[in-house]
Amino acid sequence: MGLWQDETDPAWNLATEEYLLGHVEEPCFLVWRNDKAVVIGRNQNALAEVHKTFVDRNGIPVLRRLSGGGAVFHDLGNVNFTYIEPQRVSRRRSYGDFMSPVLDFLRHMGVPAWMDARSDLAVHGRKISGNAQCRRGGTILHHGTLLFDTDLDLLRAALHASPSCYKDKAVRSVRRPVTNIRRFLNDDMAPERFAERLMAYMQRLLGFRRVALTDEDRQAVSELARTKYRTWEWNYAASPPYRFEKYGDGPHGPWRVCLDVVRGVIQKAHVESPTWPDGRKRRLERDLLECPHEPASILAVIRSQGETAWPELGNGEGLLDLFL
Repeated sequence: MGLWQDETDPAWNLATEEYLLGHVEEPCFLVWRNDKAVVIGRNQNALAEVHKTFVDRNGIPVLRRLSGGGAVFHDLGNVNFTYIEPQRVSRRRSYGDFMSPVLDFLRHMGVPAWMDARSDLAVHGRKISGNAQCRRGGTILHHGTLLFDTDLDLLRAALHASPSCYKDKAVRSVRRPVTNIRRFLNDDMAPERFAERLMAYMQRLLGFRRVALTDEDRQAVSELARTKYRTWEWNYAASPPYRFEKYGDGPHGPWRVCLDVVRGVIQKAHVESPTWPDGRKRRLERDLLECPHEPASILAVIRSQGETAWPELGNGEGLLDLFL
């Protein structure tokens, strides 16, 4: 069956994938697009993959998907596809098995693409598609991005992270040069038209029937989006345990901040500054314990130290960057 997703809400679309993964009884192919978002792999550390200040300032949410792999940037110029196949009917297991029909479609459209490495499609050495998979109860989900007309400057800025500050066992994204598909087409078209052509091509190739979610399906998807894909607990706290260590300029000189974080919560904190009294540093360390490692909570702790005692902190925002 084929499903065209009109929704562009990232949490909704990720929830739809998970819902279908647990409910389909026949092969399913989806085409969908998201508003601006960063989507990270299941086993990644969210904070190590994004420029946190930039994405927050620009209202770009960070969401965790079910599958592995690296972080990808989404906007309405990015077209996404998903295969879901129950075990009893699945004949395709390798990445190449799932990617080949999409590659054929791109070449049909005039794009000189080829498979590059295990899970990418590329044109002239530049990535246009990243793919990932997960399995549940024998059913396989394979999904991929197609950079059709994405804002590449925004992509680079959102994914301009500082992974060297994090010591963990999380999966790291492999940064590669990217390009857009649109510039290589035989005939120019908008992203919506490209997505429609992809769906029509796959429908002819795979012979599926088009369906729509029922009201019951939509209610279940909406609830899953609310309770999982819109939550800090899933998108950030589900990161593997990590140690955060950062050096920088703070009040009256250099600082070193070291945090041990488990399930998104600070379990141990250590602050070094040659110019600050030990009592102030120890109080800050103590107050950081059991604090979520996220901007609002950290800022609240900094401000709770008191502007009278620490006038050099001001509103605390000048120190916040040392903790993220």
